[in-house]
Amino acid sequence: MLPLRLKISFCFLLCLTAGILTCPPVSAGQISGVTVDAANHQGRYVPDNMVDGDPATAWVGGGKGIGPGKWIELSFEKPVTLDSLHVANGNQGRGQFKKFRRMIRGVVIYPDETRQKFTLRPDAGVQRVKLLPKTVDSFKIIITGVAPSSRDKSIGRAKVSVSELAVYGEVAEGDAAENAESAEGEAVAPVVVEKAAPKAAPVPESAPAPKPVPVVEKKTEPKPVPKPVAKPLPKSKPAPKAEPKPQPKPVSKAKAKPKPASKPKPKAKSKPVAKKRVSKKKKAARPVSSVPKGSMTFLRKAAPVSATAPLDVGVINPWLDLEFVAGVKRYFALLTTLHDSYPDVFVSAVRERERRVFVDLQEDMRAKRQFGEHHIAMLEHIGLNFDKPLERDDRVVVWVHGPYRYYVENTGYEIAVDTTFTFVREGGVWLIEAVHDN
Repeated sequence: MLPLRLKISFCFLLCLTAGILTCPPVSAGQISGVTVDAANHQGRYVPDNMVDGDPATAWVGGGKGIGPGKWIELSFEKPVTLDSLHVANGNQGRGQFKKFRRMIRGVVIYPDETRQKFTLRPDAGVQRVKLLPKTVDSFKIIITGVAPSSRDKSIGRAKVSVSELAVYGEVAEGDAAENAESAEGEAVAPVVVEKAAPKAAPVPESAPAPKPVPVVEKKTEPKPVPKPVAKPLPKSKPAPKAEPKPQPKPVSKAKAKPKPASKPKPKAKSKPVAKKRVSKKKKAARPVSSVPKGSMTFLRKAAPVSATAPLDVGVINPWLDLEFVAGVKRYFALLTTLHDSYPDVFVSAVRERERRVFVDLQEDMRAKRQFGEHHIAMLEHIGLNFDKPLERDDRVVVWVHGPYRYYVENTGYEIAVDTTFTFVREGGVWLIEAVHDN
């Protein structure tokens, strides 16, 4: 009997410990009456499946993209002081988990435009994301990374999926919502990838340094792309010098043989033909590289900056759909890191052209031995300003301006952005049609 009692007591202690570890704090209960909306969905996998309490049902993103750039918005009946978000990642229906992609990176955007980055594991089960203790009536999640990635074709073009979302916190009663909002103080940075999560947008002075990385001022001019354009110019200059090489010496030696004198002439003609082909390639690359209107120019404008220098928080116009914001940030992120899925942010009409230019840019960076540095760059977008969009027929034009930074090892770079993006809706998703540097 004694060993049995010991076993029962031991099992009870294990269950009690597991309950303490897995349950949320007593003061932060699960919020009921949550409504959900999403950028799009696929077939019967509607957004409401994420708040029905059944992990066997799931939301699956629709449209053309596989996941990054899609958004999910959670709204509450009354203002809520947030504590955490519980996520059942992927489609956890029976036999469905490996058929869809899972969210591994995202950004929570609060009503005051404060942003909080988080990461998830591409695993089944429930994962907890600690939220900022804000009192809100809604918040939005922008998906920025999925697994498997777009380069992994093991599941084809399967979309991102989420089975269940549960918000934990306290319902704010009466004036408690306003008091809690004003008494937030310093935000707790939970599952944030970068510690540059901005404070409240109205107080940019308190925004911390985006990256506490010491700056070593090296490679101050790694990005000027016009250099490869300037190199073929001296090659074209010696072309006329090659023509006088067939000097009149052989003609003076044998005046009666004009034919051999005419033979070197076609050789001289063949040389400029070859050089014209090279120049055509260069000329073809020039206008296209300026058409992505941000690729080459963007890298050329990068300037070293101190990692400890504060970066003021930009402004996102409240009339602007956050899908445009996510699209612009993804454009800069994929371009700066030379990521292969960069052309996916464009509409199909210009995607192949952008892909060709981007491959040339990648090769140029490899030749300069800078590809690896860009590939591991860490980005900071909080300084960008997004102005009110202009609707033109079926297109939307957004003006983006302000500083933008990225960090490579111990060096920081800042870019002054002044760019106009034109978006077109394709396959239920807003994609970039043109990028113009102002």
